[in-house]
Amino acid sequence: MSPNEFKQWKKQEFNDALQKSCDDDGLTLQIINQDSDTTIYIINNEGYALHNDGNRVWWDKINFRRG
Repeated sequence: MSPNEFKQWKKQEFNDALQKSCDDDGLTLQIINQDSDTTIYIINNEGYALHNDGNRVWWDKINFRRG
C-alpha cells in the first residue's frame, strides 16, 4: 500500500467512525473534501478543517458568520 493509499484509507476509517458517533448522538454531519490534504467537517453548526499533508495532521475551527 502506498503512503497516499494509506492516508486515504485512514481518512475513510476516521470519517466512518465520526459519522457513526454523530448518528448515535443525533448530530448532523457534513463532510466536504476541499483537496487531497484538507477536509471540512460540519457538525450541526460548528465547522472544522482537518489538514493532513502526509507529514503531520492539524485542525482549525471554522467560524461561520451570518449576515
